[in-house]
Amino acid sequence: MSRSVRTLATMAVVALSSWSCGSTAPDVTPKVGAIVVSPASSTITLNAQLPLQAEVRDDSGGVVPDAAITWTVQDSRIVSISPGGVVTALAVGTSQVAANALGKSGIATVTVASSSPPPSPPPNVPQATVARVDVSPATSSLQAGETQLLSATPKDGRGNAIGGKSVAWASDNSAVAAVNGGHVATSKAGVATITATVDGVKGTATITVTPGPVSSVAVTAPSKKLKPGSTMQLSAIATDSKGNVIPNQTFFWSSSNTNTATVSGSGVVTGKRSGSVTITAQTAQNGGKSGSVKIDVK
Repeated sequence: MSRSVRTLATMAVVALSSWSCGSTAPDVTPKVGAIVVSPASSTITLNAQLPLQAEVRDDSGGVVPDAAITWTVQDSRIVSISPGGVVTALAVGTSQVAANALGKSGIATVTVASSSPPPSPPPNVPQATVARVDVSPATSSLQAGETQLLSATPKDGRGNAIGGKSVAWASDNSAVAAVNGGHVATSKAGVATITATVDGVKGTATITVTPGPVSSVAVTAPSKKLKPGSTMQLSAIATDSKGNVIPNQTFFWSSSNTNTATVSGSGVVTGKRSGSVTITAQTAQNGGKSGSVKIDVK
């Protein structure tokens, strides 16, 4: 072998050795040119949620796949953000939100307003499809006259909350529980199903209404006259402020003049001698609501 050939072979071995040690291997870590967050500017109302999207691009403008993104907020008093990029409005004001990946950041500005309508979606940004609507609380037991505030959260197929959606509320039994913008007002004892509809998708909550506290007692008698020595059965009904009858109520009976007529613990009146007497039914022995009826014994 000639001297020149041996020299070229030696150089080739050195070059290959250097490559295998990694000293000249190319850097495979993608270099981020920019991170684009959309929508770049948004206005949402208090307690509303808004999903953000972040796209990582290299120096040539190409998308960097599978880039891990972390989210941060400038002012956590105004908004919070989930690991998936869903913003929740906490207080009125403006805060920037940053998407961070591989040493670069992309910025979006979120303004929280107290009563303005949700913003229109930015152009060319696809909107998530509502898969279900979660109503909270899903079940409630209330006394007649009490109120309940419900919330409705539309979610996509992956369970992510979708912001900027309007909710239509309805009750299948408004006489029991009526609803207006998620505010439930109860009146009559019974059961009502409250429905929240978003983009044609429905979620429900069940409201069970029981009678409220005793508001009044009504005592009835088959006759207002009773002969001495005769008996008569009285009845008493307790109702709440909405007129709902309160079942299984215990009454304590009393007579204003036991010489004229007496009354048993079950409301049976016995005439004694001529005169007028008032028979009273009370919901508690030492206080409570009461009702009465006047009876003439003769």
